[in-house]
Amino acid sequence: MNGTLVSDAKWDGDIEFVQEAEISLSLLKEGANTVTVELPGDTEATVDSAYLDWIEVTYQRKFEAISNQLTFTVQEKAR
Repeated sequence: MNGTLVSDAKWDGDIEFVQEAEISLSLLKEGANTVTVELPGDTEATVDSAYLDWIEVTYQRKFEAISNQLTFTVQEKAR
């Protein structure tokens, strides 16, 4: 996250793999942030590849009006 290693994992084979990691809020920058996924090729597999499905970052943030407007989105829970 923004150039800092936050998690390391190994997996091998054609199976779904989910990697979860908690990161320090100090690693998040206001505005654009960068997440880098590296495949070091250390599993001795014939092919080293991965298909990234999603990255999700959840964090708390103050509601703060800008120019007297407070903009936010509410997701409706499935019934």
